[in-house]
Amino acid sequence: MDKLRVTGNGPLRGSVRISGAKNAALPILCSSLLVKGPVTFVLSSSGHLQSLINPPGNPKAKYFRSTQMKPTPDEWAASAEEHNGSWWPRWGEWLKERSGPLKAAPASVGNTAFPAQYAAPGRYVFND
Repeated sequence: MDKLRVTGNGPLRGSVRISGAKNAALPILCSSLLVKGPVTFVLSSSGHLQSLINPPGNPKAKYFRSTQMKPTPDEWAASAEEHNGSWWPRWGEWLKERSGPLKAAPASVGNTAFPAQYAAPGRYVFND
């Protein structure tokens, strides 16, 4: 990666040195500078897609979490707390804290203004 452009609705503050490592999480860390208010950055120990698709129950899973945004990856890692297990349960808690009450699913898909075009699972699944 030669360049990383980060844009947003507010002014950028702070700096982060960008590594050229493959699958680096640093672009995400850089984008955290755009957020106004508290930021929690979570880094899974698995690489590539495994960090996303490994559900709870993997005995080898662990992740690192910190609310301190540091200017270098090493400084961030030193501030991060290691957690055993999947990051999914913590993500679920975070979502629940910010969500409203549960609602019943609609009895049917679509409505008068936006009717369903095709029966589930959708036409694209069958390449029609």
